[in-house]
Amino acid sequence: MTAADEARAPATPARGAGPNLLRPLRVRDFRLLFGGESVSVLGDYFHFVALAWLTITLTGSGLALGGVLLVAAIPRAVFVLLGGALSDRFSPRSLMLYSNAFRAIVVGILAALILTGSAELWHLFVIAGIFGVVDPLFYPAISSISPMLVDEPMLPPANALMQGSQQLPGLIGPVLASLLIASLQIGAAFVIDAVSFAIAAIALLLIVGGRRAARAEGPADDLRPSLLGTIADGFRFAWSDPAVRSLILLTAACNFAFNGPLLVGLPFLA
Repeated sequence: MTAADEARAPATPARGAGPNLLRPLRVRDFRLLFGGESVSVLGDYFHFVALAWLTITLTGSGLALGGVLLVAAIPRAVFVLLGGALSDRFSPRSLMLYSNAFRAIVVGILAALILTGSAELWHLFVIAGIFGVVDPLFYPAISSISPMLVDEPMLPPANALMQGSQQLPGLIGPVLASLLIASLQIGAAFVIDAVSFAIAAIALLLIVGGRRAARAEGPADDLRPSLLGTIADGFRFAWSDPAVRSLILLTAACNFAFNGPLLVGLPFLA
């Protein structure tokens, strides 16, 4: 095994070192991933609260808020299959790193527009569209990187920790965002979101694993399906499996019935 292969190989902590749930945190790369994404998700809640409040402040219209969220949702639904196919072909670490760095820049620009009093509604539509394209390239990558950072026995607790990093910030993120917006202004919330993306990007930059080995070109590459072929194969597999198909339809119905009243109705009522 070469030095490069050793760097890419998942690390294994000593057996019996700490509770099972916390053992993945003894792996440096996973610890960086968990910390960076926990901060990033916390920043996302600042973004969600501030975006809704900014749209209502600029327009006083629930329809405008629904339009901004729709501009983000449509490309997110369209490109999520592409994101999954790209995660199978390229390094998840790279996809996540570039996504976080790009979103840090975009949110930073929006924060500057708000702080200078130059933000307009069309800026929010542009930002929403950008996030709608970039997000589906990021989330499949974060789902596939953990097996590349930890050994198989530690994968269940690693997945549990990553799920926790996605859910636990939701308990305090909206409250902190609301207090910040009430005490300062909306622009400060976007500054925090931009900084959180930057922190997550730096953490990914320090991760050694999460990279796919370079493929040697050969006759087998001619048999490899194209990117569109890979997407079509994945869609056919998901739709042909009754359990997966039912889960997709149920999730879509719940999102349609729940997200509208929650993300649009509550801010407008407030």
